[in-house]
Amino acid sequence: MKARPAAGRIPWNALITASAFALLFFAITWVSLYRGPWYDEFYTQAVTLPTRSWSDALRTSWLRDNHPPFYYALMRASAWLGPVPRHRLVHLAILGAAGLAGWTLVQRDPQLRASALAALLVLLGARATIHTASELRSYFLSLCLGAVLALCLVRSWTAPKDRDRAALVTGFAATFLAFNTHIVTTLLCGALYVPFVGAALAARDGPRLRALLPPPLIAGTVFLGITAIQARYWGANTAHFWIEGGLGPLLDTLRYALQRTLEANLLLLAAATGGGLLLFSDIWRTRRLAALTAATLLLGAGLALGLLVLSALHLGLRPILIEKYLAPAVGVLAVLLGLCTARLVRAWPTHLASLLFLAALVVGGLGLRHNALWAAERESWYGTGRIIARVQAACPTTRVFIDPYWNADLIAMPPADNARVMPFAYREVARRLGFTLAPQGSHTLSRDCPNLFWAEHDPDSHFTAARIRAHLSGKGFALDTLTLTRVGYGWIASDGPLGHIAN
Repeated sequence: MKARPAAGRIPWNALITASAFALLFFAITWVSLYRGPWYDEFYTQAVTLPTRSWSDALRTSWLRDNHPPFYYALMRASAWLGPVPRHRLVHLAILGAAGLAGWTLVQRDPQLRASALAALLVLLGARATIHTASELRSYFLSLCLGAVLALCLVRSWTAPKDRDRAALVTGFAATFLAFNTHIVTTLLCGALYVPFVGAALAARDGPRLRALLPPPLIAGTVFLGITAIQARYWGANTAHFWIEGGLGPLLDTLRYALQRTLEANLLLLAAATGGGLLLFSDIWRTRRLAALTAATLLLGAGLALGLLVLSALHLGLRPILIEKYLAPAVGVLAVLLGLCTARLVRAWPTHLASLLFLAALVVGGLGLRHNALWAAERESWYGTGRIIARVQAACPTTRVFIDPYWNADLIAMPPADNARVMPFAYREVARRLGFTLAPQGSHTLSRDCPNLFWAEHDPDSHFTAARIRAHLSGKGFALDTLTLTRVGYGWIASDGPLGHIAN
C-alpha cells in the first residue's frame, strides 16, 4: 500500500512555488505597464501589426531579420493586447506555460521537484528575469526555454523509459521553440544536447538515444530550412552592427550574465555549493555516477560548450553577444544551481528543506523588488515624451517637430523596416501620451508657446546644440535661441527654456 501523507501536514513546497509565481506575475505586470518603450520594442510591434497579412509580414519582414520568425508570429497572434506596455503582458502567458511545462516534467520525480523549485527561486531574484520579461522582445521566452529544456534533458537522462506522453510533448515543444526563437538561443540550446547524445552513444544506450534524438533532429531541420532563406540577409543586417567586439567586452558580457545569476540568491548559492561538494563526494565514495549526478555533469558540460561556441563565433566571425542574448544560459544555470541544491536538501529532514526554501523565497522576493524598481526606470522614449506632453498641456499651441535627419543612420540600416518603424515610434509615443506632432515638412512656428524639436535614439549624443541649430537653420527655421535638454538617449531642443517642466 502507498503511504499517505501525514494528516494536517502543510504542503510548504507547493505554497512556496505558488507564492514565487504570484510574485513574478505581479512584478511583471507592474513593470510592464509602468516602464516606457524603447526602439527595439517599437520595431517588434510595428512588424507584427494586424494591418498587414500574415504572409506579407512573414515574407517581407520576419524572414529578413537575423532570427527565426516564431516570436514575431507570437506577437502577431497577441497583437490584440494593444500598445507596447500592455502587449508585454504576453510574457505572463509564457511564464504560465513554462510553469506548466516544468510541472509536467517533474511531477513524478521528487528529486527534480526540489531542483525545479530551487531553480525557480534563483530566477525569482535574478535581474535577467524581470529585465527580459518587461521588454517586448524574445529574451524572456529564451530564458524560460533554457530552463525548461534543461529540465527536459535531465528528465530524459534519469528516466527515459518512464517518460509519459505529456513529458515527451513538453520536451519536443521546448526544443522546437528553443531552436526557432533567437539564433543565440538556438546555438546554446543545441550545444546542451551534445554531451547527452555523446554519452548515450558512448554507452550504446538505445532507450536514451530514442528519447534524446528526435526533438533536436526535427527542430534543427526546421531551423536549417529557415536559415536557408534568412542567411542571405545576415551579412547586410550586421555589416554595421552595434555590438562591441573583442575579448574584453566578451568577458564582461559572460561575467555579468553568469555572475548576476549566481548572486541572485546567495542563500541558494551557498546551498548549491554545499550540494555540489556532496555530488563529488558521492562520486569519490561510490566510484560510480548515479543517473541524476551524471545528468547534472552533462548539463554543465553542455552549458560550457555552448558558451565556448558562442565566444568563438563572437571573436572569430562577428560580434554576436550582449548580456540579454545570454538569457537561455541564465535559465540553464538556474537549473544547475537547483540540481546541486536538491542534493544538499536530500540529506536533510523535510522540515529543514522547507525552511531553506521559505528563506530563499524571502531573499528572492527582495531581489525581485529591487530589480523591478531598477527595470521600471530604464531609459525609454517616455522620458522626453512626458516632458513634451506637459509642455503642450500647459501651452496648447506648442509645436512639436520631428525630422528623419536625426535618425538617418538607423533609417538607412537594413532591414528596410527601420525606415517605417522610426516614424511609427514617434507617432505612437505622441498618441499614447496625448500630444500633437506638427505635420511632416511644416515650418510654421508658434508665436505664443515653445517650439520643440524632438529626437530619440541618440545614445552616443551625436547631436550638439550647435549642430542641431545649424541643421534647423538650413531647413528654414528662424531661431534666435536654442536650448537643448537631454533625457536618457533622447533630447528636446526648444526655442525657449523649459524650466521646471523638464524636471
